[in-house]
Amino acid sequence: MTDPRTPIRRVIHQLHDLRTLLNPHRTYLPVRDYLERFDEAVRFRMLLLADIVTSSRGGTPV
Repeated sequence: MTDPRTPIRRVIHQLHDLRTLLNPHRTYLPVRDYLERFDEAVRFRMLLLADIVTSSRGGTPV
């Protein structure tokens, strides 16, 4: 059985790499606005991953 966390972790790493590439350009308003929404999406994915990890261990999501 495949670990359900693997694709989510891969996406989180890819998003981190993309943010690293965009960050030097954050003085440009469209990039700054995008990065704000981007950070919200990453937080959501981190919460999703935390929920999957908790569920796979038999715990109750917080």
